[in-house]
Amino acid sequence: MTRSVRTLPVLLTMVTVLVLLGNAAAAVPVGAGTPAVRAIAWTPCAADTSAECGTLTVPVDGAKPGGPTVDLAVARRKATDPTARTGSLIVNPGGPGESGVDFILRRQGYFSEEITRRFDIVGFDPRGVARSNPVVCSAELMRQEPADPFLKSQADFDRWHDHNDRLRADCRARTGPLFDHVDTLPGR
Repeated sequence: MTRSVRTLPVLLTMVTVLVLLGNAAAAVPVGAGTPAVRAIAWTPCAADTSAECGTLTVPVDGAKPGGPTVDLAVARRKATDPTARTGSLIVNPGGPGESGVDFILRRQGYFSEEITRRFDIVGFDPRGVARSNPVVCSAELMRQEPADPFLKSQADFDRWHDHNDRLRADCRARTGPLFDHVDTLPGR
């Protein structure tokens, strides 16, 4: 199987959006009551200076665009042929909990030469992941989970349920209000 044929299914699952991300410096208003979009200030990444890193400020709660914000870490590798550049390919390796920044920094040869020639490849750490205000939980509480994940009785279910309630409360207390918005539900 050729590399491009193997890459196609991965591209279809990884690409979340194909957008043109120029180096616009001006803020652009996006609607009444909605904060202006700010350009990402790209600088060489500390871990790999051949890539660029920055932050993108987004609302903690998508339903409240004028409310508190969180910075998402982003990284990109610019198109190798600026004259052939078509736009940006945004990747999210999924997971949950996988870092798109790490993907950009560590998986340089993942995309074909044609893709990297024509597109900036951009990855991001979703809210609650790695460099984007990670969810923090007690390691001790994580180790205390009930031993058997195969539930055989109501008592087993109740033990897991109680443990999960304690873990959720602990993670929320350590992470803060962002914890309530690290899901994929729209408008949250």
